[in-house]
Parts: sequence; C-alpha cells; structure tokens
Amino acid sequence: MLTPRFKIFLSALAAFLVLTAGPLRASNIAKVSAVDGGMPYLLHLPEIYEDEPAREFPTIIYLHGFGERCADSSYGTTSELYRLRNARNTPTHHVENGNPLKFTVNDQDEYFILISPQVRRSRGDWKAEDVIALLDEVAAEYRIDPDRVYLTGFSFGGQGTWNVLTGDANTPNRFAAAAVVAGRSVVTNQHGKIAEDNVAVWSMSGLDDGTEHTPEKVLTANNALRIHLPEAEHRVTMYPGYAHQSYKQYNLGHYYHNPNLYEWFLSKTRQVPGKPERVNLSDRTETIATAGDEESGQPSERVKRYSNSYWASSTSNYDDKWVQLDLGDVFSVDQVFLRFSWSTSAAIEPVAPKGRITSIEASPTAGRIRVYAPFHNRRAKNGQIPAHQIYLKDTHGNDGGPYTILNDRDYNKETGWFEVEGDFSGDSTGTWYTLNETVAAYQLQGSLDGSEWFSLAEEDENYEFSRQHKFDPTLLRFVRLKITDPNRTDLPEYEHRAKVYEMAVLESYAPPEVPVAPTEVNISDVTSGSLTLSWSGATGMIDEYFLYWSTEYEQPPAPQARISGTQNNFKVENLAPETEYFFWITASNAGGQSDAITASQTTDILVPPLAPTLFTANGPTATSLSLSWQDNADNESAYHLYSSTSDQKPSSPNFILDPDTRGILVENLTPNTRYYFWLAASNAAGQSPSASVTETTSDFEGSLANNLLSRWKFDSGNETTAFDSTGFNDAAFGGDASPTDESVAGRAIHFDGNDDWTAAPHKDAYSSDALSVSLWVRPSIADSQPRGLISKRQGLSANQRCFSIFSHTNSNLNLDIGSQRFTTDYSLNEVDVWKHLVMTFDGSASTDNLKLYSDGIEVASTTISINTIPVLDCPVTIGILNTGYGTGFAGEIDEVRLYDRVLAPSEIQALYETEPLTGNSPVPNYSEWVDQHLGDLPDTDRDPSADPDHDGIPNLLEFAQGSPPNQSGSGNLPDCAMATENNEHYFEFSYRRRQGGTGNAESGYTVGDLRYTVEMSPDLSPDSWVTGSDYLETIPPAIDHGDHFETVTVRAKQSVETTSTIFFRLQVEELNQ
Repeated sequence: MLTPRFKIFLSALAAFLVLTAGPLRASNIAKVSAVDGGMPYLLHLPEIYEDEPAREFPTIIYLHGFGERCADSSYGTTSELYRLRNARNTPTHHVENGNPLKFTVNDQDEYFILISPQVRRSRGDWKAEDVIALLDEVAAEYRIDPDRVYLTGFSFGGQGTWNVLTGDANTPNRFAAAAVVAGRSVVTNQHGKIAEDNVAVWSMSGLDDGTEHTPEKVLTANNALRIHLPEAEHRVTMYPGYAHQSYKQYNLGHYYHNPNLYEWFLSKTRQVPGKPERVNLSDRTETIATAGDEESGQPSERVKRYSNSYWASSTSNYDDKWVQLDLGDVFSVDQVFLRFSWSTSAAIEPVAPKGRITSIEASPTAGRIRVYAPFHNRRAKNGQIPAHQIYLKDTHGNDGGPYTILNDRDYNKETGWFEVEGDFSGDSTGTWYTLNETVAAYQLQGSLDGSEWFSLAEEDENYEFSRQHKFDPTLLRFVRLKITDPNRTDLPEYEHRAKVYEMAVLESYAPPEVPVAPTEVNISDVTSGSLTLSWSGATGMIDEYFLYWSTEYEQPPAPQARISGTQNNFKVENLAPETEYFFWITASNAGGQSDAITASQTTDILVPPLAPTLFTANGPTATSLSLSWQDNADNESAYHLYSSTSDQKPSSPNFILDPDTRGILVENLTPNTRYYFWLAASNAAGQSPSASVTETTSDFEGSLANNLLSRWKFDSGNETTAFDSTGFNDAAFGGDASPTDESVAGRAIHFDGNDDWTAAPHKDAYSSDALSVSLWVRPSIADSQPRGLISKRQGLSANQRCFSIFSHTNSNLNLDIGSQRFTTDYSLNEVDVWKHLVMTFDGSASTDNLKLYSDGIEVASTTISINTIPVLDCPVTIGILNTGYGTGFAGEIDEVRLYDRVLAPSEIQALYETEPLTGNSPVPNYSEWVDQHLGDLPDTDRDPSADPDHDGIPNLLEFAQGSPPNQSGSGNLPDCAMATENNEHYFEFSYRRRQGGTGNAESGYTVGDLRYTVEMSPDLSPDSWVTGSDYLETIPPAIDHGDHFETVTVRAKQSVETTSTIFFRLQVEELNQ
C-alpha cells in the first residue's frame, strides 16, 4: 500500500503561479489572429517588456517548416501549436526551452520579440499578405521597433522567406534583414525587389541537403539576388557534410558563427528603399555601336536596345566582334556588370523534374530529340520511369512535343544522352538546337577617344550567366565588350554566336580629400599580452583607421587592424610579455591615408591567465553537445578541457584547444548520461582556476522528435498498457503479450506467435500523405506463415487496409499501403537477431515512394499510385496483422515509432545507431537519487525540504521534475499560458513529471514513490482548492524530453470570460511502499 511520507507544494517555492485576464508573461503565448480566417501563432515577449513601458523591441518572425503545418480542421485554434514548440533547433524551440533571446551587442542588452505563425496543411506556400498582416496586427498591440524587424524560416519556411520579401504586400519593405535557412526560392524572377529594398540577406544551407532545397537551388536563389547589383550585405554560408538541418544556423552561441545569427540581425536596421546611389551610366548612353553586322541588311534588327539589353552579332571575325557603349562624356567608372543570355532556339518545360537538365537538342531532319541530364544518368533504374516531358520551340516559333523521356528505354550509355523519336517540324537545317549558350571568353575594354583601348577585365573561361567586374576608378568615355570565344564552337551554325543581355556601367564615387591624422595617442590597460590604444584629433571624412605595430621601429607595409572611422580605441592582443612595441595610426578614406602618429609601450611580465566565464553547455543530443565560454584573458596559450561522467575532475585534459577557441562540439557521447566538464586557460606561467558545467545527453537524436505521432517504448513494466511517450495514444496488451528485459533499449514486448498482440485505438492522424514506421524486431521463428509485425487494417480485403508490415513466404517482408502491396526480396530469416526496420511512404513523390530500410540501409523500394493512406476505423496492432487473421509474430518487438512525415536516410541511420543506447535505466527512488547527487553533503542538505543549491527549489521538487539539486537555477519550473479556442480564452498549466506512471494529470498521477496532483483555486482560501476532471482537462500531447521525463498540460475548464483569476499549484508527495 502507498501512504504519504512527505508532501510538498509548489507554493513552498516562495510564490503561487497566478493567472489573471491581463497580459501574460510566458515563454510562448498561444494566440489566434484575425489573419486568413484565424492563423494560429506563438508570441514571445521579452522578460523586461513590462518593466520598460517606453521601449520598442527588435522582432523576429520565424516561418516554420513543412512538418509543422496544422490540420485544416485545427486551423483557427491553438491545438497544434505544439508542433512549433517541439520543432528542435529553431528560435521558437529555444524560447520553449527557457532561453529569453537576450544578447549583448555593443555593450547594450537587447531582447527580441518572437512571432511564430502556423499555416494549415492545405496552404501550398507562405503568403506575403498573411505574414505582413500578422506583423501589423501584433505591432498594433505590442511595442515593435519598426526599423528592426527580421524575417527567417527553415526549409518550407525558408522558401516562404523569399516569398514574403518579394511579395507585393511587403511594400514598402518592412524588414531590416532576413536569414534563409535551407530554403530554395520559387520567385527568383522577383528578387530584384529585395535588391531595390536594400535588405541584408544571409542564406545558410548544407552541401549534403538531399531534399528539394538542394544546394544548387539555394545557390540559384542567391545568384538571382546577386544579378540585381545589391549594395546591401548578402552572405552565403554552405556547410560541408551537413544535410537538411538547422542546429548550426540557429545556434545561440558562437561555435559556428561569431557573431551568431541573432547578433548579426541586431547589427542591421531597415534601409531606405531603393538601390544605393550608384549611377548606371549605361542609361545615359547617346549612341550604341557594334561590329560584325555585315550579314544583316537591317542592323537595327540585329542590334537592339531596350530594357538595358544589348545583342552582339554573329560575325566570324573575332577582331570585329564587340558591343560598344558611348557614354557621351568622360566619367570615372569602377564597376561593369554583365549578364549573358542563352539561346532561344529550344525551350524546356520539365514535368515533375527529378534532376538537372543541362542541355536539350533537336534534329528536325533526323527526327530525334535528345536531352542531357547527368542526374538521371547516374540513377537510371529498370522500369518505365518518366524522367521529363519536353516542349521545343525553334527560332521561328514552331512548336513540337511534348516528348516523354523514359530512363531505361531512352538512355544511350555510349553518348550519355537520352534520345527519343520526335516529329519536331522546325528548321530543316539538320542542326542540333541547344540551350545554355553563354560567352566563354571575353575582354572588357575602356577608351577615352574610341580608338585607343585599354583593358578593364579579362575572362578566359566563363560559364556563368552574370559577372560583376570591379576595378580602380578609371576615366573613360567608351566601354566595349570584346568577344574572343563564344561557348559553342563545335557546331557550324553556332560557332560564332554570342549574346549579351545586359551591360551596366557604374560611375565611381568622387574621392574625398585625405583626412588629417590623429594628434594624440594614449595607451592604457597594459598586461603581459595586451594593451588598449585610444586617440583623438583626426579631422576630415574618415572611413577607417589603419593600425600598425611592430617590435622594431619601422612601420610594417600592411596594417594589422582596420577599424571603423567612428571608433577611436582598439584593444591589441596576442602580444609577447616584457616586450617593447611600436604603434602607428593613420586615418583613411577613399581619397587615401593620412600621415601616421606613433607611440610605444612595453608589455608586463607573464602571469597565469584569468579563468573563462559563462561556461555553458547547449544543444544536447543523444551523442553530442556544444560547449561555449567567454574569454577573459589575453595571455593564454591554450585551453585545457576536462570531461567525465563523475563529478571528479580528471588529472589530465581530454582536449587541448587553441587560445582563440570559444566553443567546441563534443561528440561520441553516450545517450541519457550526465557529463561533467571543466575548462581552464593555460600559459607558460600556469593555469587559471577551472570553470565547470554539467549537462545530460538526450534520448533522441536531433530532428527525430519532429512529427512523431506515437512512440511505444514498452519500458514502464506495466502488464496491461503500453504507454505512448508522446501522450497521443496508449496501447493495450492482448492475449499473453508481456514485457521482457530481452530488449534493444529498456524493456521490449514478447509475443508467443499465437494470439498475442498490442493494440492502440484508431486515430485519424495515422492516415495522411506521408508515413514512417520504425521498429526493432527479433524473430524467434522464420517460416512462410503470414506473421504481422505492425498493421492498421479492418480485414482481408484490399479496401480494408491502411498500412502494414508482415512476413510471409520465405519470411520475405510485405508492405501494404491502402489497397496496394509490395512484396520485397528482403527476408526476415535470421532468428534471435535484432533487426531495425523502417518503412517510409511519400504520397507526394512520383517515383520510389514506398521504401524499406534494414539496419539503416535501404533494402527495397517501389512506386505505388496511392497518394494518401485511407481513413478506416480500426486499431494499430503490433505483433499480428489484425485480431481476426494471420499467425502472430513470434519473438520480441521494441521501440515502435509512427511519424506523419518521411524520415530522411540520415535520420534512419541515426535511429539505428543510437536507439539501442537509449534504454531507460531503472528509475531511482528518492534515497537513491539523493545518494547519487548529494552523497557528500550532510543529512540536513539531503532532506526533501532542503535546498542545498539555494535556487528556491526544494530537493523533492528537483527530484520530481528532473532538476539537478546541486546546480542553481536549473529552470524546470511549471509554466503558464493562455489558450484560445472558439473565441474563448482558457488558462493552462504545464509541468514536468517522470514517465511510466498511472493515473492522469487532472486527477492525480503516481510513478514509483511519487504522486503528482494539480489543484486550482479562485482566491487562495484554504478550503477552495479543487482537483479532478470536473475542473481540469488534459491537453495532449505530452512532450517527451528523452530523459525519462515528460511535460504535460492541463487546462481549466472555466474560461477567462467566466472567471478572470485562477491560482494553480502542483502538489508532490513522496510515498512509502
């Protein structure tokens, strides 16, 4: 019998959690806007928002990925905003984990407002008008700094970022900067608006991204922006060995970027719309001259000028092949931009493309069409798989096609081309027509008089469609592009062809007068390795200061530092101890450098370095975490990093790091394990005191928590129920199915092969256009009987099936999706061996949309015509096909997961590699937990009501909520929010608890020797506290943190409109067995 031994209330933490009808200050407030019929969104307000009522705050709008969309039936409510809360490695998730989005820039503490909207599944893309309308709605109620609004999005949201920036609704422009994370653009033809608006853009993507947002497509989006000559900052970061992920881009520290993305945002303010004031002199040209028009009787038709377009002719004499601009007067020029065209003799319209087509040709006389698509060449498969449909148009406007290209039928291995018969009736010259004719070699020349020419730039190989040439300011009146080699020289018809679409000549700025040098220099804060220079007295227009230093009295040829002209001090670091240094400072602008002012100083003797501070651990996964710190010394030669799974510091460092290191990714860790780290700065004089931090690795690997519908771990030991760790759908045991310690992780379920099964009730969410099923199986029998591993079906008929995985003849696995079945060649014939199986279904893919993986490797795939899994009212059964048919599975099954998305191959590999390491260790009781964490402390500090780390959280609550009792400010306190449903508002209360218990959140929950009870009161009076399902309801799903704890949410059934004040409290009791 369980009897209370010790009881503690959350009120012992010094305050109740009080909710009123006024504004709430929660991590993420769930709201529904008036936009688009009720767009849900999360709103984060800075922790100082109410303390500084006159302050406007910088604001980030985060656009989520494809998997975080909500069902159409949930649109207009907040019920699926948990998808945004749980999407890891995003700004929204960082806030959900308690990060306040606070950053220090230029000694100023800055706090972000964060807006995270959610679109519904039927919405094909993010719409600019929706995002701008939501920004207007939030700005009308909250204090947003209109000049510091930033836009970012991941994947589908990255694509949406381009949409919003280019949308008509974003007029005038609302954004200071944008970050596109792993996002292609489908509006590249509209990127000129971004350049006109002068928006700083940072594109960040992985070179191993295998989704539709490939590196090539991301770079295409960037090139489309570049060709519009933006003077605003435009950055591109590509990460080698990095797939479709976001943890590097949205990292809060400085391990991957310094400044990080958020600090980079804060360095940007909204610019005045319009390109920077650079004069395009080509718009002023009085005349245009070209050479090589002897072939044409109508030069005006051969050489045209409109929309800044210029054509070069097709003369065979390269000496006469040029395009020339007469600017009408002499100007100083420092930039020329060129955009080349491709041939219009053939056009292509891909249908459901799978690769990149680089050339397309048609031969009217031979009646053949051929396509060069190397992506398909590498992946040619058996079967009639459509690659592309193509349409051709010749130079006279005659049409041909469409022609369907099939991989196995039409691929010519000898030539590397796809070739098909065609009735193309264009020019009858017998010539191949081709795309991608660019100018391969050219010279850019200038002249004052049109007769004597000098070189401005020269390209021997050019296969790009746009090039920007910058050079020193040069006086000239004439500019010409002299073609030396067009791209195509193998075909007589085109060997002399060359085209230029745009040639923009930009006037240079008039150089200002050279500034006057500083008149006074001071040296302060001298240490053994650094000192600070400050100066004054410089006059004139100053763009930069150049700083030089040396141990000899001779000014170096190049400066060691260049800093802004608005700054008049600089810290010089990495100096040698006890050494005299000489310094020179000059003021600079486009007109030149001033004379130098000099000073000298001897550094101090070497002493041990100061210890690093702000030593933190971030982003723990199952096998890695990131460490970062603040450097407080300028004389360290290295950092020594120590790590251990105990709280005893090792005698020698695990890592010796360069002195410039400010963070490190620690890998190859064990899942669900607490690690201790110590960091010290070191030099020849000794070592600093150590900074320390501790962190626990998670039970999940990165994105594997995203779109996880159900996860049955079978670890609780309960004899009747398999708890769904997401809180979505618990399963019941049938027959003699029972838990066993013979498992991959924690516990598994044993099936005897007769009439054992586990069944979870029907949920509509299991029927969608995408599905991934992951499970571990260890068969004890290999035969030809139909043995179900997992299924959702009503009966035998094809129209009674949702999905299933089962073994049959020769133990080969069969996969069912709806009425279609795929019998694979993969046999589950190894008995008593654990196998990790994953089935993925992608209803949006036209080929290979049903796949099977074994132990992380794809072993079978096929194409089925079904787009969506049917909705049938039948349970998900594990261990049998369905309760009325088939022989049961014999053996053990463990760690079953269902996703409503397609897992990436890298995620499947991660599951295979890490899931066996994620088993639940036995849950300790309070005494064991105290011995583990507080073993060396006196009994007074080990008491349930004691608070040895002085963070206001007694030991029992630390134990109950998974907080370390010896680390102050662990932050696992309950949270409060307001939710909106059907135009009414409700208070919600969320708290962490241990997994695997019995009962429910609204009436009481027991696990091990703990009981959790949520109570509510309207006025705090002793007799007013109530609990139970009459007053509270559970809001699914529970959030699995992968550390044997979960966060659950209860909602008061009374709306705010009924009662404006509610007090919640959490009661935790330690029970005697």
